[in-house]
Amino acid sequence: VISNKPVWLTRVDGHAAWVNTKALELAGITNDTPDPAGGQIIRDENGQATGVLIDNAMDLVAEVMPKQSSKLYQAQLKAAGEHLLSVGITAMHDAGIGHHVYDFYLARAAEQSLPVRIYAMLSATDPTLPDMLDTGIIRSSDDFLFIRSVKAYGDGALGSRGAALIKPYSDAPHQHGLLLTQPEDFPKIFQQVLGAGFQLNFHAIGDRANQMVLDEFERTFSSTGGQELRNRVEHAQVIAAEDLSRFAELKVLPSMQPTHATSDKNM
Repeated sequence: VISNKPVWLTRVDGHAAWVNTKALELAGITNDTPDPAGGQIIRDENGQATGVLIDNAMDLVAEVMPKQSSKLYQAQLKAAGEHLLSVGITAMHDAGIGHHVYDFYLARAAEQSLPVRIYAMLSATDPTLPDMLDTGIIRSSDDFLFIRSVKAYGDGALGSRGAALIKPYSDAPHQHGLLLTQPEDFPKIFQQVLGAGFQLNFHAIGDRANQMVLDEFERTFSSTGGQELRNRVEHAQVIAAEDLSRFAELKVLPSMQPTHATSDKNM
């Protein structure tokens, strides 16, 4: 469609992207490029990369995309703030911010120029997370910015078959979904975040991912503590029957979004 410029289009849930041949070339993705851990390069029946990238495979292209600027952040914040206020919403979550947005929010909070109250979660994948945790909990003097939590990523989404399931997908019997964070990395994230006194909000959609996250919460509460921090499982969409009661037992909040029912209904 467009051959001379790279094109990047994301799925509604942010867990898949379509890119054109130019973007694949810039990222160095070929038919022989292996799938990264927690990601998938969709290929056709001949093994050729189609340009559809699932979850962590999106990072291969994201790494060569132009970096966003403070000017762009300001335009996005202004547009979002105006829309929210127009429908009577005065507070929002921003789930998973990196250090560039962190610095931007701190500057806007210092100017008292945030249009709505923002509850921002640090991204567990940001390389400067230890530094942001060391800075401690942020609460602006006007109460418009509150940073006391971290968003981590367990699996993908149902629509792109990235949600990690115990049993395979009914329409793709060879697929069980993806783990965006590898199991061996779970303990470090849990101990790092809870040990710093921050709330941990762990993305988990499939029943396998939810079970793994609950298991790690249970282990970490015993070794590190942090059960009182109102920790959350973000989305909690597909839950094994035996795990339902564990949310209450562990005092972990299932943070569910009704809009997922409409975006997933036509899968």
